[in-house]
Amino acid sequence: MLLAALALASPAPVRAEPQELQNSGAPAPGCNTPCSQPQPLPPIDQHLIGRMLVQQAGGIALADRAIPRLRDPRLRVMAETFRRQQRQDQALLAGWYHGWFGQPVPSWTPQALQLPGLVLDPQAIETASDGDRAFVDQAVPYLRLGLMMALQAMVHTSRQELLAFEQRLVQRHSAEIRALEAWSLQRPAP
Repeated sequence: MLLAALALASPAPVRAEPQELQNSGAPAPGCNTPCSQPQPLPPIDQHLIGRMLVQQAGGIALADRAIPRLRDPRLRVMAETFRRQQRQDQALLAGWYHGWFGQPVPSWTPQALQLPGLVLDPQAIETASDGDRAFVDQAVPYLRLGLMMALQAMVHTSRQELLAFEQRLVQRHSAEIRALEAWSLQRPAP
């Protein structure tokens, strides 16, 4: 039911045909200097992998900041497992990117890859009076965004390996969300 609700609430899917970026003078994905002409977005699988890598980097930063502050051993195990899985996913995706497209993964930003919903504040965990609550409050929306991205990618990918990866990611993120929500229900709000 959660998946169906997320699929219905998901933003417009990424289109399979290249879109033009606005010529803002800022570097386009794959450009190291400002481009004078609008540049097409990478082919869909390149774009999907770029979005996932940016999103995963945010999740790793969140876990890195949270782990030393987490008091609940269950959350610490979840955060450590999450960080390890995100790093493994990054290595796998970067390897596919290099193998499939014959180039290293470019440095992308959330804005360049149309990830306006990726608003994490890992530093807020360091200043929060309750690190456990701060982690859960950021991790759940982060995982929901990852879940929506995975569902979109499943519809648009042209690669079976990426489709299978996204299916596993949907299952994993769904389980992580359920575990964090269960933790929230068992613990009284501050």
